[in-house]
Amino acid sequence: MKYSSKHAKGFTLIELLVVIAIIAILAAVLLPVLASARERAARANCVNNLRQDAVAVSLYASDNSDFMPPLKYRDANFADYVYQMMILNAPNTPPPPFASNGGPYNLGILWYDNLIGAGQTAYCPSDTSPTDNHSFQYYNNSKSWPAGNNNPSDGNPTWVRAGYSYCPSSKTTTLTTVDGFGRQQVPAWADYTTSPEPFKTWVCVPPFKQTSVDLSKSTIVDLVTGNISGLIHKSRNYPAGLNAAFGDGHVRWQGIKAEPGIFTSSSAATLWNSMAPTGGGTPGGSAGADFRYLMSLFVP
Repeated sequence: MKYSSKHAKGFTLIELLVVIAIIAILAAVLLPVLASARERAARANCVNNLRQDAVAVSLYASDNSDFMPPLKYRDANFADYVYQMMILNAPNTPPPPFASNGGPYNLGILWYDNLIGAGQTAYCPSDTSPTDNHSFQYYNNSKSWPAGNNNPSDGNPTWVRAGYSYCPSSKTTTLTTVDGFGRQQVPAWADYTTSPEPFKTWVCVPPFKQTSVDLSKSTIVDLVTGNISGLIHKSRNYPAGLNAAFGDGHVRWQGIKAEPGIFTSSSAATLWNSMAPTGGGTPGGSAGADFRYLMSLFVP
């Protein structure tokens, strides 16, 4: 009797290449879809964070004779100051105490007064980079937030920055030249040099009440530090827009495609470019006025 042995036939090189090509095609199709789904989820969580922050601002005002959280702002440092929360007394040292110029102010006072949670609601969930100093993870490394900054190259290791920009719009306006838009009525706050202490040392504008704020304008928005490319919300690696919270507590998505007058028209492009680190606004330094005008443009 003869016996025959059968051996399983292996894949040929061509068959393997076909399988690899199919996997690569599926990955190319599915990965952007998965990334888009993650961004949509993060964007929804961002809305929840901003809504909590906006409600906390109203609660703060109701607890403080209608006064709003101190606004650290001056035109020369508009991009730096509106996202600051506090300055620690020493690196990696949980507050209090704070540095003499360290507040807390902006969204930081909401955390200090226990109106928001452990700092996370002051950050956009789309930014998860532990090396970005506007992410929660950046300050939650070696120690718990806000004292966990372990970046040795940080030139200001005691600064605690938020992932959102806090800048309510005053009902008081001044006729000002805005890059791209010409002469406009722009919301204006008195200069910090006229503030009483400790607000003057903190570089905060004079204390103001909620009744002096235009609640139809944005109060807190996704981080705005300059040009559009810096926006944290992306679609296929391109800026998609930002979330903006308003004085009544609601949050609305400001999409780049849906709102060309804010983002992509020739006037808007000039405005954004003027606020970029290399822009600086028109001669005389109008970038601060440009920023204040932009904050008044977001659609409620």
